[in-house]
Amino acid sequence: MLTIIRFELKKVAKSNFFRFLLFGCLLFILSYYIYVHIHTMHTDDLILKNEADISRIQSEINSIEAAIKAGELDEEDKETTGTLEFNKEDIEVKQQEIEYFRNGEWTPLLNKEIEQYEQHVANRIFRDEYYSAAWPTLVTEESKLEYHKWLRDKEITPVYPIHYYSWVTLYDQVYEPPTLEESLEIFSTKYSSTGIYFTNHLFTFVFNILGACFFLFLFGDMVTKEGLAKNGSIQLLRTQPIRRSKLFIGKFLTMLLVTFLLLFGTVLLSFILGTIFDRLGDWDYPVLIYGEEYSFSFMNMGTFLLQSASLFFMVLIFCYSILILFSIITKRALVAIGLTIAILFAGIGLSADSVTSMIAPYIPFHYFSVREVITNELALTLENNSFSFNQGMIALAVSSVLLWLVTYGVTILQKRFS
Repeated sequence: MLTIIRFELKKVAKSNFFRFLLFGCLLFILSYYIYVHIHTMHTDDLILKNEADISRIQSEINSIEAAIKAGELDEEDKETTGTLEFNKEDIEVKQQEIEYFRNGEWTPLLNKEIEQYEQHVANRIFRDEYYSAAWPTLVTEESKLEYHKWLRDKEITPVYPIHYYSWVTLYDQVYEPPTLEESLEIFSTKYSSTGIYFTNHLFTFVFNILGACFFLFLFGDMVTKEGLAKNGSIQLLRTQPIRRSKLFIGKFLTMLLVTFLLLFGTVLLSFILGTIFDRLGDWDYPVLIYGEEYSFSFMNMGTFLLQSASLFFMVLIFCYSILILFSIITKRALVAIGLTIAILFAGIGLSADSVTSMIAPYIPFHYFSVREVITNELALTLENNSFSFNQGMIALAVSSVLLWLVTYGVTILQKRFS
């Protein structure tokens, strides 16, 4: 078997098509990192923003004081005095924040956010306001509070913004005014160019049906490369003391090995880019996980990335199993790829219509949106807690085994009637 795998690896390495797609993948990762790095709020950006705010507020103070000297405003007026005092205090607060930014002191900044609405959240919990669907829902405010406490207690550098408008959850369904939804979507989308968090960005962007299609094109001709027809070069291999099934298993294992190396290389490249141009990041960064009955929890980023990679790897095993089956049936790479992709999209579409069925959690097509599965967004959206990471791993594994049994049956029939 090792000889077959080494032989297949050499063919993969010599494939110009494989090299072209690999180069395109590398170019995409580099381009996406540049995009994320540009949209990340770095410490210098936060300092510049505060300095700009200080300059603006000082201009307002100067205008008020000039108006007082000119006799346009009364210095004894309570509103004027209150405005001046508020602006001066605001400048002091922002100057203090600049010092925290420069020194990397995040705990005081997080404590400030926590203290601002801790009592407010406690009051809403006491009044049991979970029924509301208007932003911010109680789950949104409660999870945001716990999110900041997690960052503070574990001494994690937060990803900005962290203000009031930077957090939404699936429970937020009503927005007043309606235009608020667009603003919240912008503010709550956090970017970080650190290695670990960028890997999270990349996994979220790629670990879905589009990522699966890329890998299908990458290995589309693995089985049909030698030609499965009577005059194909695979017939020469079959003259050797190697069983036909062993050849296909060797190709499948080669797919898995190269896939693992590509995923590992992607993670390694993300870490290197982040460390060079920013920093490695924090393994304990919190990821929100939805629970039953308005409950929630947090998973550390390291565990989340590991589960994401594992589930997507099982998705690819399922896709490869379909691809190999169609490759053996059609004996043509493009036809096999086309049929596989058609089955995937049809399966995803049809499974969306069967979410109320008892067998819905066992349908593998539900688990292609990896992040939604692990964070339980899928379970919350479909109101079925059977959709989970463990259930997805089992459903995909069992489906792949069944496909291989069908493939084995097809090869036996082809051998018998050829």
